[in-house]
Amino acid sequence: IQSAVTVRWKRWLARYYLKHIKNNKYKMIAYVFKDEVQGFYILDINYKLDYTLFTFLAVKENLRGNGIGTKLCQNAIDNFNNYIQSQWLLIEAEDRQSKFYGKLGFKKILIDYFVPEFNSMESVNMHLMCIKKDKDLDSLSLTNIIRNIFLFGYSLDEKDKRIQNQLNK
Repeated sequence: IQSAVTVRWKRWLARYYLKHIKNNKYKMIAYVFKDEVQGFYILDINYKLDYTLFTFLAVKENLRGNGIGTKLCQNAIDNFNNYIQSQWLLIEAEDRQSKFYGKLGFKKILIDYFVPEFNSMESVNMHLMCIKKDKDLDSLSLTNIIRNIFLFGYSLDEKDKRIQNQLNK
């Protein structure tokens, strides 16, 4: 599915995502029209740390600008609010995307947030954004969530300096 709807440089992630979908770590919802996948999103639900990470949104390139991405995001938010037993829905977003997600109700967490680049020792500045249910995101929870995202979402080693660099911000 991913190779059908995303740009070429992201296709190498397909095996990673499919493994986690098969293991029920990730939940994937696809929008299908006339037996063809038009777009999809992936949620990483972490019950132990009480958060859900909106890890991926993709819309077939020739269909972008038709509201499919907005509908998929709204569906993810509705699923989070109505069916997922966690307190926080998080997303990592670049500047342009953060405006889009902000219009849908995500709020920027006011921290300097640098995510590890895949296949590199570099980091990229992004926004960490959140929709909350009942509970505010406290600093201890945020620290544990970021550590978890870096260790398991980015597959970093515990000793990777980017983890400590981020937690020190």
